[in-house]
Amino acid sequence: MLPLVTCIVPVWNGGPYLAAAIDSILAQDHHPLEVIVVDDGSTDGSPAVARSYGDRIRLIEQSNGGAPAARNAGIDEARGEFVTFLDSDDLYRPAKISAQLRFLTEHPEVDLCVCTARNFWEPGLEDEQARYEAAGRVLITHHFATLMTRRSTFERVGRLDESRPSGDYIEWFHRATDLGLAVSVMPDVLIDRRMHVASHSRVVNSGFDVVFELARARIELRRG
Repeated sequence: MLPLVTCIVPVWNGGPYLAAAIDSILAQDHHPLEVIVVDDGSTDGSPAVARSYGDRIRLIEQSNGGAPAARNAGIDEARGEFVTFLDSDDLYRPAKISAQLRFLTEHPEVDLCVCTARNFWEPGLEDEQARYEAAGRVLITHHFATLMTRRSTFERVGRLDESRPSGDYIEWFHRATDLGLAVSVMPDVLIDRRMHVASHSRVVNSGFDVVFELARARIELRRG
């Protein structure tokens, strides 16, 4: 029997895109599959979209605490042996889950499997798209959206840092590698990452701040 995989979808006011994200999960060729949508205090129609899927998904509703808190809530409720994530405005490509599961099964020494995601832009953002493409920033790897790992990994690494409204994935990956967990990158593009006017990844440039903060902390630790 194939293992149960849990996919966690945090959402905050993502109503216009949530159905497409859920559909891309339910269209996967791997079963059994558990889909947990964590509504983080949305004020739009996101909860209604999630409820429209009936018992095909599990909906958790909580007051707004940020994406890390929503992911933590999903992890706490996950029943699957393996856990993966999808942001509410992004899309899985076909066979995303089965490809990563097969990789982890064939490489039991690997703790964290990340695939590759490709950015795509909605109409009206052509200038931004051109800048990203010129800078070679179309593909990404190390992010929760690209991650598949065993649920037991979170018992080893710990929960996501809810004090970081963004950049939490960078800090968490650093913790994982500091513990010696093995990370492997699949070059396969298995996620389409939507860039739109309200995209969190566009309006918050958190990554550099977190990287510099962690670098400073490591320098101070070595000095001590």
